[in-house]
Amino acid sequence: MASDLSQFIEDSIISSLKSYLDRENITLKQATKTHPEDIKNTKVLCTDAAFTFFNGEEEFSSLVSYMVPAKSAEFISNMLKQIPIDDNAIVEEIPEEVENSIGGLISNVSGSLNTLIKESEFEDLKSPQFYIASKAIIDATEVGEVDNTYRFAIDLDGHDIEIYVSFDEALQNYLDSLSKSPVTEQIEEELVNEPEEEVIKEEEPKEEEKEEEPQEEPKKDKMKLIVIGLAGLLGLVVLSAVVMYFMGVFDEEPIPENTKPKVVKKENPEIPDMPTYKTLKKVNFQESDINKNRLNRRLKHLTKYTILTPEELAQQKASEEKMLEALKKEQELIEFAKLNKEEPLNKDTKAKKDIASATFTQESFIQESDNLKKNQQPKDDGKLKFITTKDLQYKLFKGLVAQVSSSAKISICSNITKVPVVYIGPFETKDLQDKMANLIKTNLDTSIELISISNDEFDKNCNF
Repeated sequence: MASDLSQFIEDSIISSLKSYLDRENITLKQATKTHPEDIKNTKVLCTDAAFTFFNGEEEFSSLVSYMVPAKSAEFISNMLKQIPIDDNAIVEEIPEEVENSIGGLISNVSGSLNTLIKESEFEDLKSPQFYIASKAIIDATEVGEVDNTYRFAIDLDGHDIEIYVSFDEALQNYLDSLSKSPVTEQIEEELVNEPEEEVIKEEEPKEEEKEEEPQEEPKKDKMKLIVIGLAGLLGLVVLSAVVMYFMGVFDEEPIPENTKPKVVKKENPEIPDMPTYKTLKKVNFQESDINKNRLNRRLKHLTKYTILTPEELAQQKASEEKMLEALKKEQELIEFAKLNKEEPLNKDTKAKKDIASATFTQESFIQESDNLKKNQQPKDDGKLKFITTKDLQYKLFKGLVAQVSSSAKISICSNITKVPVVYIGPFETKDLQDKMANLIKTNLDTSIELISISNDEFDKNCNF
């Protein structure tokens, strides 16, 4: 005989609702076969869960479809967000946030059913696994046949909801108890037929009451007269009280000031005034009043920091070391630029003698460079012609500069944004500047820019 999953399906739905909504007052009222008229004139959120089992001989799969009507989905979402529920509300659509809430619930139901089957260790349902295959909002007319669909009527903390579960042929032999349940329409007909008999029995005494009504009419007239008289008397009393109030009948007589007794308070410096205290209402606090599950969920969202794994910490440390190394190299380049403002390609005899005697200082080098720049300033437009590049490997340009001009120099300066830039020049003519640019483009893979600046601008960029 095949195993019966009926009780597991009911338990998975109720337990998942309790844990998902954090409510205990959730019960299953009835599980019946679905009638075609049960699902109509509404939108339905249909979620398909695919299960796989091993029956001892081969592996087989089954598709379980969970269908939640729009009104039931709205009730579950409102209870999850602690929003008041209106039982008389008309719900025709399923918003996206409600769809996401029900999707999470169905995933929990499928996981709970998978766990119960695995713990039961059925011989014909081994190694259960599942995954959510699809989720879609459909119209009630698209549901189709309901032969293998069951209706679960649930009391959701005082509110009625419905969840429909449909099974394919692969699991029909494992639903013995559910398959024996009656159709929803038969139960409703029994409930409707019972009051009809009572109505027939109640109709007979009503005819006798109609015969006695003419005798009670004089009594009703007397009661009306008594009520009218009492109402008139009460109105008269109220009107008289209002008139007397405005006439000052109920006002107290004024007390003359001279007749007021004087109360002399005796002060005793030895006895201080005693303070008065108000008694507060005692709160009887019990630890059982704390909802620990909800409190823990709230505390998870209050943490400020994210706990990193050892791999993430190692990766973060490596990135920091790379960043420090890059900053160190950039600082070294800046220091190098400060100490090597200009480097002449063809040093004259005097410079060699100064280097040999170790008497050549940085101040004399800067002064000599300024004099050379003033002497080499072209006379055509009053500006110096340079080639600039952001490639700080200035040694790559030495051989090329020597081919074009013996007076050109390589200087490491900074631009407006304080980024180190290599200045090559100045060149006496525009032809020499273009020739140098062509040599760099032919022999080196780097970006360059041809500029013409004044002597003051050059000093401003290079004297840092």
